[in-house]
Amino acid sequence: MVSVEPVSLALLGCVKTGDRSAAAWQQALTPFSRLEMVLSDAAKGIAAGVRAVAQARSQASPTPLRLSHGLDVFHTAMEARHRHGRGEATRPQRAEAGDHRLSGLA
Repeated sequence: MVSVEPVSLALLGCVKTGDRSAAAWQQALTPFSRLEMVLSDAAKGIAAGVRAVAQARSQASPTPLRLSHGLDVFHTAMEARHRHGRGEATRPQRAEAGDHRLSGLA
């Protein structure tokens, strides 16, 4: 579990653990009381942990600080390369896409 401030690239937390559950992420994120945005991969544990922190904030304060969660560009691009052969369609994929355009399926 790694926490990095994206502008300065300051390492805020780094723990080697097999537990990446919502509870573990909630525990890691709770001390950051002014945290407004979390960027991560699409893992379910961190997403649920962010929701849990946001819910705890809303119960603790009549005007809680909003906490947003979004997907980071690195993992999104990496997933796209993994799924689509480094971002380039193979010849059969390009041919199939062309066939679909010609037949009106695309």
